[in-house]
Amino acid sequence: MLVVETVVRIRREHAAGKAIKAIARDLRLSRKVVRKAIRGEEGAFSYQRATQPFPKLGPARERLDRLLAENETRPRRERLKVTRIWDLLVREGYDVIAVTHDCGDTCIIPTLLSAGLDHCRN
Repeated sequence: MLVVETVVRIRREHAAGKAIKAIARDLRLSRKVVRKAIRGEEGAFSYQRATQPFPKLGPARERLDRLLAENETRPRRERLKVTRIWDLLVREGYDVIAVTHDCGDTCIIPTLLSAGLDHCRN
């Protein structure tokens, strides 16, 4: 999603004669998004993905969602850590990714990040 300041900057630079390709390169956006921001109505420009692709996690998604739901019902001290959930999925034969952050914590990508369980992102 683009914020209003970015849309205003895109429109200002385009009005000054800067090429769409140059604006996209400077702001690290696709040319398609830059064109939509230029041609769109005044105000905020929003982009919402219809479905989030999970190429690596796709087959394990149902099982992971069930594990997370079960985990929420457990008492706080008995909840599974992310590494334990990852280990369970790997033992069941799912091909999932676990990432360790700079702070030392591990997350399963991407479902745990979207569920808000990654404390590294605010």
